[in-house]
Amino acid sequence: MAGTDKSKTFGEIALTAYVRTTTRSTSWSRAWNEMAFYDPTNFTFPAGTHICEVEIDPETGVVQVVAFAACDDFGNIVNPMIVEGQVHGGLTQGIGQALLESCVYDQEADSS
Repeated sequence: MAGTDKSKTFGEIALTAYVRTTTRSTSWSRAWNEMAFYDPTNFTFPAGTHICEVEIDPETGVVQVVAFAACDDFGNIVNPMIVEGQVHGGLTQGIGQALLESCVYDQEADSS
């Protein structure tokens, strides 16, 4: 809050807006007007596997994707566009992690 020492993180505000509470003031309730709220009693855990075959040029280190296969079990899909976007995002993140990120498990074994 400008001009004071009071502050809230974005996460605190989002959680307050998401969880219905009786501690909201009248002005807060008007600011966050909701028409419906859905909080499922049980979450789903989709399953799947993705397999990627790559070739690596030993002289240049260039990686080329040769083949890619995927099988996913999403259950009942409400919005196919959202699911497609989530799959594309997950693929991008996974490929980026596999090819571009470094995870060090043993500091003594890390030569970089």
